[in-house]
Amino acid sequence: MQLTLRYLPPRARGEALRMILRHGRVQFTDVEISFAEWKAHAKQQTKTMHHFGQLPSLEISCIENQPKVIISQSGAIARYCA
Repeated sequence: MQLTLRYLPPRARGEALRMILRHGRVQFTDVEISFAEWKAHAKQQTKTMHHFGQLPSLEISCIENQPKVIISQSGAIARYCA
């Protein structure tokens, strides 16, 4: 299983999620999205990668050739990771 956490540069809501994953020794990819990238992305296809047009988001890839699961909102991601 591969996890990809996406968030903006400030630690804010993404930091607690990183701490939970690191504490549990869960391997994950931490993708930092710049404000310029987010602004450009928000104008185009926000909801295809980020439900509700929000960050943070956690992408879960379980099985090859299967659709990826994306969880949005920090509270939901924290509950999943814990």
